Amino acid sequence: MKLDPDLAKAHSMLGFLYLEEQNAPRAEAHLTKALALDPAIADAHYMLGGILLDKGDIAASIDSFQRAIALDKSNPMLYRDLGMAYILLGKQLEANAIVDEGLTLFPDFCELHYYKGNLYSLQLDYAAAELCFSRALAMEKTALMLYTDLANAQAQQNKIEEAIKTYQSALIQFPDAGEVRMSVGISQLLIGDYANGWQNFEMRFKSSLLDFISTLPKNVRWTGEQDLTGKDLLLITEEGFGDTIQFIRFIQLLKSKNCNLHIVASKPMQALLKNMEGIQKVYDFNEETTFDYYLPLMSLPLVLGTTVATIPSAVPYITSDAECVVKWREKLGVGKNRPRIGIALTGNPQHKKNKTRSIELQSVVSLFELDADFIILQKDLAEGDQAVLDNYSNVRHFGPDMHDFSDTAALVELVDLVISVDTSIAHLAGAMDKPAWVLIEHNPDWRWMLNRTDSPWYPSVRLFRQAKVRDWDTVIEDVKQAFLAERQTSL
Repeated sequence: MKLDPDLAKAHSMLGFLYLEEQNAPRAEAHLTKALALDPAIADAHYMLGGILLDKGDIAASIDSFQRAIALDKSNPMLYRDLGMAYILLGKQLEANAIVDEGLTLFPDFCELHYYKGNLYSLQLDYAAAELCFSRALAMEKTALMLYTDLANAQAQQNKIEEAIKTYQSALIQFPDAGEVRMSVGISQLLIGDYANGWQNFEMRFKSSLLDFISTLPKNVRWTGEQDLTGKDLLLITEEGFGDTIQFIRFIQLLKSKNCNLHIVASKPMQALLKNMEGIQKVYDFNEETTFDYYLPLMSLPLVLGTTVATIPSAVPYITSDAECVVKWREKLGVGKNRPRIGIALTGNPQHKKNKTRSIELQSVVSLFELDADFIILQKDLAEGDQAVLDNYSNVRHFGPDMHDFSDTAALVELVDLVISVDTSIAHLAGAMDKPAWVLIEHNPDWRWMLNRTDSPWYPSVRLFRQAKVRDWDTVIEDVKQAFLAERQTSL
């Protein structure tokens, strides 16, 4: 550089060296200078494209990668990174084309097979994705994501035994991968292997719950061995509202321990839990607690040795508040001489599978043509939903008047049937022993198991499952036919 400040290749090499030192700003400056002096340096275009991609300037990164490929087609990483840029921009056709071009030139490049697998996953073609991930894994066994994405593709096809084997292979290479053990546990629970599943399910803890538990004395976690007679046991709710509703049933088994049950819960759940027999005190997460022993709520089945056959299924174990029911009965008014159906189509938008487990309101409007009155049991509607509801006088939504789960429970009490996707309202209906038809995606959450139309957790629940990924139309038609059949029987 001192000898020749305008030497383009020197600027390009300095860009490379600064990238090695993770000094992207200085690398970008030298690469930009190199290309201003000589636009024909393919490596400089490639490295600049990577910097732009990391900065989130995806369109500019695509331009750089394309210029690099036009100059030199010998770098397989270009096809990988350009494919990623197209994926991030939502351009799946372009991504497929460039990855396919790369695979033609470099059929033994592991990462291109991996990216092709991801593209198939985006298209919901999990069988093809599985084949690509398998090819990638055969070439390279030192990347955890190759194992986990292969296992996920297998799981999405409900090939659960194969997914478990893939996860276990990953654990041989990565024995400290807690998220893999967690995935093994979920898969085991899905197929009913509770003896092993609950053990691996202990890897579920997320940072927020770990932060709370870290404030508690480590030597007073209840293991099932300590005598609880006369002691205060603090149960800590976790995960979603549905998890709390599902697992709170286990307090029935704790009555024989002659202990005082306290529970920590988020505000929307507190009123519902305070109404439960057997719970002495409900804390907020911000309150100071007093106890002799504690246990995360979802660890109870492990400690109690629960199997599919011994799930405590006595219902109802959650009841509605009488005063709240009176309030809502007045609000609903006198019903017509036809069924009143509560309906819930979406869950917590923060849930990682909410997009696949939820249904758009427009997709179920054929249900509203049935001879029934409908109550939307969710507080919030999606954008555009109200315009859809305006077309149906037999559908009502009381979102602004719904404050917590006490209101939801009162509405569940007052309907004849609940139709819900896999969300907390489905659990609430089951816990209250209300007839509930739960709409289940093709690759279900572990608690609904495989191939069943009933649930060992909730005697009043009937399951309607997708026959294939994203096929809600068939599910809704099945629900309509079931409703018509039941109406015919009752006449």
